[in-house]
Amino acid sequence: MNILFVTIDGDPLYAGGTATIVQAMARWFQNQGHYCAIGFFEEREHPSTFFKDRLYLTEENISKIQLMNNKHPFDILYITKCIGIDWAFLRKCFPHAKLIAAYHNRPMLMCTPKDELLKFAESSKNRIEKIKLYAYCALYPLYKAYIQNKERRSFREIVLHADKIQLLSEGFRPVFKKLMPRTHDEQIVCIGNPVMWNKKATKEIIAKKCKEILVVCNANHQKRAHLMIEIWRRIESDPLLADWTFTFVGDSLEVQRLKKKAICEYQLQRIRFEGRQNPELYYESASIFIMTSWFEGWPMVLMEAMPMGVVPIAFNSFESLSDIISDKDNGIIIPDNNIEKYVAGLKWLMTHPNELQNMAINATKIADRYSLDKIMNQYDCLFTALKQDKH
Repeated sequence: MNILFVTIDGDPLYAGGTATIVQAMARWFQNQGHYCAIGFFEEREHPSTFFKDRLYLTEENISKIQLMNNKHPFDILYITKCIGIDWAFLRKCFPHAKLIAAYHNRPMLMCTPKDELLKFAESSKNRIEKIKLYAYCALYPLYKAYIQNKERRSFREIVLHADKIQLLSEGFRPVFKKLMPRTHDEQIVCIGNPVMWNKKATKEIIAKKCKEILVVCNANHQKRAHLMIEIWRRIESDPLLADWTFTFVGDSLEVQRLKKKAICEYQLQRIRFEGRQNPELYYESASIFIMTSWFEGWPMVLMEAMPMGVVPIAFNSFESLSDIISDKDNGIIIPDNNIEKYVAGLKWLMTHPNELQNMAINATKIADRYSLDKIMNQYDCLFTALKQDKH
């Protein structure tokens, strides 16, 4: 089988969780004897070094595309970069391939919030970009309508051109169909993300964990990281929890703003900002993982933290959460936007060590439920069925 991954041209450090999944898929399929290459619509400053064969998908490069497709006739195009792309061009270049639109997020009409645009404008060093961003803010209702209409057209293109639409959770199926009502059920397939860690915490490791709360993220409007700081501010003010600490791993302009607010304005004493680090050692020591996201697709940080026995607590803000966390079994689910209940739930975890330890042991079992081989076998069945349907 010949597979072309149409995705962001970058390795995980520069292309996030999608690159992590794509490379895991490619490595697995290559180990099974299949041929894999990468196709991309945009060149990037730090291109992927993982793939041996690469295709820049432009009209100017059509002869090279045809040459590679003749040498390795592609059976499957697995397209993670599926919003705002030229589907007709892909059909022209690869007329015999089956196209899978892999939407690795919650299906929704995206638009950067106005306060985020203001932050971008204030921090931009490019005068023309700054003026443009301020104009978007001044005309925000028109800007939002334009962006969301453009996004809706992209979803229509997906439904029109893709042989299969892969969502990350069955919970997203009704969400997608509400957005695109004419989508047929058989066009949608749901496959979650695998656990990528090879390590799994033992009961002995869990018993030695520190009284430490952890977050791993590069803060943006999606993560609602300001809520983490507000939640911790309320925790730190409780004298009964004076032996607990909070560690923030990740970096961005927003993280720097939050750091200044936490230390200078709130004068918090037991919070550490570690910057961008390999999180593995932090997962080993921490007891609780907090998530405050506005939405997620299938958060890889949970798939990293839970096998290491870090118990998650998260807002019920996206449908795939219930595939990962079973409330009060391997973590805590809080009604969305309810900070009071979030603080109460967090305090309960912190003051019930036996229950916390049992949840940590249960959290590690996610490594078996979503093992790499189990998930990749689902992809193998999907790809094989589509290839057979070609003939």
